[in-house]
Amino acid sequence: MKSLRYRLGGAPKAFDDFLDFARTTPLQSVTLELLRRRIVVESGVFIELIARFTWQFSGFQRSSEELCGTYRVRGTSGWVRPDDYGRADELLRRRIAQVEALGVPLHACEGSFEALAAVA
Repeated sequence: MKSLRYRLGGAPKAFDDFLDFARTTPLQSVTLELLRRRIVVESGVFIELIARFTWQFSGFQRSSEELCGTYRVRGTSGWVRPDDYGRADELLRRRIAQVEALGVPLHACEGSFEALAAVA
């Protein structure tokens, strides 16, 4: 679904905006970077699982971030429910398939959030 900002101003910001924009503007490639962002709030410490897509168009590039999941850190060793990474990876697979449907190269360092967690 296209964001209101994109509909009114034509400047893509969200993932779906970039998919739409790529249908009318030559897209050269997309780079995927997976991030774990630590958030500290009054109710606890959380880790956000974020997919950052960098869209390389002719002459310029822009980025969009997709929040794929969040989990609460418990204790010193941390804690994650077994299905937390699975849900985040499922959303990631859907987003990757959407980019691949555009027919442009997709460059990715990690294949899944579960693989990212193994090296973190």
